[in-house]
Amino acid sequence: ASDVYKRQANTWKHESLRKVVNGYLDQILNLFDSFITYSKNSMIRLTLGTVLLNITVGRYLGQNNLDKERLLNLIVRMSKLETDEELLYRLLVAIGTLIYKDSSASSVLQSNGLPN
Repeated sequence: ASDVYKRQANTWKHESLRKVVNGYLDQILNLFDSFITYSKNSMIRLTLGTVLLNITVGRYLGQNNLDKERLLNLIVRMSKLETDEELLYRLLVAIGTLIYKDSSASSVLQSNGLPN
């Protein structure tokens, strides 16, 4: 499973692959829900964090329009379960990317127990 997620994380390097993956982002996030909670494999979790970061950057660049609140909730939930510094850093960058210049994000952060 780890190889599959590594390949998925690397698809953002190529525009043609990004377009294909963007068509399945909703399904990908649905799968992430279970892996975030149950995966004991640190490499899978790190790869999932990288994919979430890539998705947020894509959203910022206008390549997808996934629900910001859904993404924030998923990222925050994952960050609360983590101790790996590299993964936490990627998740914090993903949060920052989502809330950059967006005052509406503070209510989502507050509902997750984070300062705004």
